[in-house]
Amino acid sequence: MDWISEIKKLRDDRNLSDAKAAAELGISKPFLSEVLNGKKELSAKLKLKILSLRTLDIDQDCLLAFLPSKV
Repeated sequence: MDWISEIKKLRDDRNLSDAKAAAELGISKPFLSEVLNGKKELSAKLKLKILSLRTLDIDQDCLLAFLPSKV
């Protein structure tokens, strides 16, 4: 799962600015910018929040996306 794309879809679907999207996710705007630029990774809790706000079902592939990119 491409979390950056999911955040952008969430932001675009709700017509949110980066600041408002960050507020909905419970993170700072600078942290969101670093995530969107690929400099920071999301926690499992934040990934779950994104799925919840996007009203996506959690399937097997989605569960694998909760693992860090390097294990």
